[in-house]
Amino acid sequence: MRRSHRSAPCSASTLTARCVCLVFLANLCHVSFVNLSEVSQGLRTGITPARALPAEQKFSNDKLRAETEDPFAKVKVALFGFLTADQPDYWNQVYKVQSLHGRSLYEWYGLGYQQLHSSLMELLEPLPAHSTTARLLVLGSGDSALSAELASDQVFENVEVISIDFSAEVTERMRRRFPDLTFLTMDARNMSDFDDGSFVAAIDKGLSDCLGTVASRRQYFQEVRRVLVQAGRLLVVSQRRLWAGQDLLSDDDEDEPDTFRELHSEAHDLGPGWSCKEQEMYGPLFMESDEKQPPFPQPGTEGTIPYFLLACRVSSTDDGS
Repeated sequence: MRRSHRSAPCSASTLTARCVCLVFLANLCHVSFVNLSEVSQGLRTGITPARALPAEQKFSNDKLRAETEDPFAKVKVALFGFLTADQPDYWNQVYKVQSLHGRSLYEWYGLGYQQLHSSLMELLEPLPAHSTTARLLVLGSGDSALSAELASDQVFENVEVISIDFSAEVTERMRRRFPDLTFLTMDARNMSDFDDGSFVAAIDKGLSDCLGTVASRRQYFQEVRRVLVQAGRLLVVSQRRLWAGQDLLSDDDEDEPDTFRELHSEAHDLGPGWSCKEQEMYGPLFMESDEKQPPFPQPGTEGTIPYFLLACRVSSTDDGS
């Protein structure tokens, strides 16, 4: 049966100029300046905008007001007013500023390895056969402990974990913290340093939520597909429900919710060449009230926000057949 998608509980009273319900892309990627009138309208209609205001809008009034009220404002405006979440400089600034205020390791969505372990085992195994040392790719690894926990799990003792992030600031920090692991500075949308079929599996926890258009997500997922072996596995943990063909099922498929399904349409986020299945889990509402700190779960919201685990494998041909 198809899974229902519950809306996140959110009210206008929870919104301030820099504290927005974390439901879609803009909130998850630390984008603080959003059009609050549109958000309020979205709350009434059940649709929350998933975009930041254009970077060319300089927010002069907010900047002037902030600079007179907050000595940290120039950093905040530079951090959030002129950069976007799909730029490495944005995240370099985020990690630099927030590390000065106690940020160390951080798990997006509050979903760490312990919470994801059973789903990882169910959705990733069995890994495809491989003739050389198997390699697993962690995409947009950030400052999550996921890479280290994967590497220390006996299930993956014969698998080399490679982690990439386009923020040089965070990859350098993670190399110092985990010197035995590999953290590379690389944009997951262009992994030209990797040959085709370099990995048996890849994990994305939160990266796809920071890609704001279908075109950018398809570019990204097709590049991921390129570096995976035939029948390679991809696991995506996201708050955005990705359009991956699960709404294109025939009636015959509805009694088999946990099987991989071929994607016959190119009109979805992943592009052609994948077979996928989906799980849904519920976690807390994350909100950001201070740009010097990452978003944190709000008390009393446990089990209210839907998160999606999309497990895919590379199909045998480019058209998904």
